[in-house]
Amino acid sequence: MKIYKMSYQDLDQVMDIENSSFKDPWKRDFFEHDLCRRSAMLFVAKEGPKVIGYIDAWLFGDELHLANIAVHPEFRRMGVGSKLLKKIIELGKTKNAKYIVLEVRKSNFGAQKFYEKLGFKQYYLRPRYYSNGEDAIVYKLDL
Repeated sequence: MKIYKMSYQDLDQVMDIENSSFKDPWKRDFFEHDLCRRSAMLFVAKEGPKVIGYIDAWLFGDELHLANIAVHPEFRRMGVGSKLLKKIIELGKTKNAKYIVLEVRKSNFGAQKFYEKLGFKQYYLRPRYYSNGEDAIVYKLDL
């Protein structure tokens, strides 16, 4: 597995993973927009030509915001997500980010466990954050 900057050529495979991973998947336009933003950092993990995971984060001053991360169902629990997140954390440090934040559905215990294993702490609750009215737990990791 190798990590590369995301390109437009990766988007079909990214969208396949996105659609199989989330109840309310992002639209392709969101990724296309982020590929043009200087503040956005997008990477893919690949096995040969196959995209097996991706990450999208935004840098705002000293805050790094993890916007989206997902791994192909066949490659979950193999360290792909951890490697992508560690890549973003290291890049954030080089850009003088002081911390990274992200939102997780209150019902998504698997994601909560994943982030906590990497040192993230629950920071606060965002009531009715998601389109279905579900709360989001905001996690934070000091860099």
